Amino acid sequence: MKRFVLFLLFAAVMAPAAAFAQGFEEGIKANVPFAFVAGDKTIPAGNCIVRTEGFTKGALSISNRDAKAATYVVPQPTESLAPATKTVLVFNKYGDSYFLARVERSGSSAGYQLKPTKVEKELRARTDSPIQMVRLELQ
Repeated sequence: MKRFVLFLLFAAVMAPAAAFAQGFEEGIKANVPFAFVAGDKTIPAGNCIVRTEGFTKGALSISNRDAKAATYVVPQPTESLAPATKTVLVFNKYGDSYFLARVERSGSSAGYQLKPTKVEKELRARTDSPIQMVRLELQ
């Protein structure tokens, strides 16, 4: 019984990631006009690709091949009530610093939420103003 409950819990957590990964093999291509932090790396401005990786497609690969910069992050799968109408990369902005926060895919109710990094938490603690969210909508 305990194994069955663990299996159901695992399936409930991974279902949004699996749904989001469908059609995601090519990745999301975006021309990001600013450098941003994802995980422990700064990705320079330019043409970036975000794609799922790993056996369960539970990790994200974020790269700018022109700048030879890449990183992997393990985000939290999310589920919304309605499918997204556009593919969107959402960034949290603090001054001149951008942090990738969320990825939404057009036509899918599943998405990914990135955990705030240590640096982002420190910036958030030092600022009095609300977090600026920057949505980069893609075709």
